[in-house]
Amino acid sequence: MKKPWIIAAGAGLVTGLLYLPILRNGFVTWDDGIYVFNNPWLRSLDLNLLRFAVGFQTPNWHPLTWIVHALEYAFWGLNPAGHHATSILLHTLNTVLLFFVVLKLLAARDRAFSPDTVARPAGDSSFHLTVAGATSLLFGIHPAHVESVAWASGKKDLLCTFFVLVTVYAYARYVRRERTNTGAGHRGMADAWYLASVGSFLLALLSKPSAVTFPLILLMLDVYPFERLQAGLGKVRLIIMEKIPFVMLSFAAAAITYYAHHILGDITSVGSVGITTRLLVSAKAAVFYLVHLLWPVGLLPLYPYPEKTGIMMPSYLFSVMALALISLSCAFLWKKRKLPMAIWLYFLISLIPVIGLVKMGFQEMADRYAYLPGIGPILLFAVGLSAMLRKTASTGGSPVRFAGIAAGGLLVLFLSLLTVRQAGIWKDDLTLWNYEIKTDPQLSWLAYQNRGVAYSKMERFDAALDDYIQALAMNPRSPELYYNRANIYARMGRFSEAAVDYATAISLAESPHPDYFHNRGIVYRKLGRQAEAEVDLREEERLRRTAVMQEGIMKTNSSESE
Repeated sequence: MKKPWIIAAGAGLVTGLLYLPILRNGFVTWDDGIYVFNNPWLRSLDLNLLRFAVGFQTPNWHPLTWIVHALEYAFWGLNPAGHHATSILLHTLNTVLLFFVVLKLLAARDRAFSPDTVARPAGDSSFHLTVAGATSLLFGIHPAHVESVAWASGKKDLLCTFFVLVTVYAYARYVRRERTNTGAGHRGMADAWYLASVGSFLLALLSKPSAVTFPLILLMLDVYPFERLQAGLGKVRLIIMEKIPFVMLSFAAAAITYYAHHILGDITSVGSVGITTRLLVSAKAAVFYLVHLLWPVGLLPLYPYPEKTGIMMPSYLFSVMALALISLSCAFLWKKRKLPMAIWLYFLISLIPVIGLVKMGFQEMADRYAYLPGIGPILLFAVGLSAMLRKTASTGGSPVRFAGIAAGGLLVLFLSLLTVRQAGIWKDDLTLWNYEIKTDPQLSWLAYQNRGVAYSKMERFDAALDDYIQALAMNPRSPELYYNRANIYARMGRFSEAAVDYATAISLAESPHPDYFHNRGIVYRKLGRQAEAEVDLREEERLRRTAVMQEGIMKTNSSESE
């Protein structure tokens, strides 16, 4: 009993130590402002926090994550080290928990007498420990997971994954108890482990709604490795009944999340981005997540949504062909070896909420989106690696075994060095966006804008101006860019140029922010254009008054609906 805990603790210890350098990192303005240091709702643990957490002030609906951020503020204030320490702890817990989840799934495969005989005799605990240890360690140290850990705003991925892993563990215990405690002693859906799995799944959804597809994954687990569907029609009915609470929670979370994005205008219509484009982008993202798991070099904080797509473009054609080939290969192997198809389905199903079929925001993909889905490919790699080491060790003797251990050690060292390097990229705004721009200068206008904001905070106005000029050359229809450049011109005393940019920003914006008129009014006063300044300041006052009235109406409607 002690050996599993030693292995799990070892994987967790290596993971925690590897991430200790991020304690020296600061916050980055990109989302950390909304999530942490510019969010007044998190300053006190009271009813106002609860209202904010369950409300729709931001497109991302994850009440539990907001509460965790508020707890962090209560303990650490705005000290970034405390917030990063929580992320390290959560990632380390996920690493340890994953070890025991994998052990449960492997044991379930043995008990189900699966025809899958991939390189292990039934009941081989040493093989199970090797697979579980390799999976948890590779998960913990993989560079693709740095974004979720080193970025304070990535805590929702860590929390959601923790509760999903608890859900799977509890569900596996429930299935195990069902098999060994049938008859009068079997409590069915009233079983404590089943109720724990439902409760943990609810907490996963409250952490990040991307867990909405997990009822399908639980059903897949019933097929393999639990193999419960072979037990007759009565068992099938029970399995369907078991999934109803999970499905109801998923539908509720999906509906609330969609509503939050919709009322805040964060969902792109099908008319703007068609179905074909979304399918191609999703196919490319799925394949590139696999590529990043296999070769995690050159990972970026931002992968902007493409302006052009087409099935004949090499990246999209390759992605579609790769998806088809992998799917056909897994289907062909199903009768002999079910594990590849089960893992492939897990990967695809868990990616559905974040793959881009429902387009929200401006990203084509993000490495943090693969934090939970990436467990599947890592597990398959660990199974293959463990099977290969076992086979070579049994046939080649000590030299071969030593070579295998050395190769594994080099792999761990390679991934660890990449992870430390990647974590350093998230040190601060300037480091982050310097890296993005240096890696691919023509990739994204947003990188130049964000670096311009960083330069502006440092009062390096000439550098900020250069970045805004570059960003506008790449995206000349952005009112936000013109507004930001106008602010730089104003701070540099170039008021005429600032007035022109403010006017352009107002003309391009569908609903100009009151600040646009306020700042232009101030600039007009600097230029001695008093009449125009008064017009702008009156317009600012009208917009702010209208916004207050609309907020009051929304609160009244909300109270009436309650």
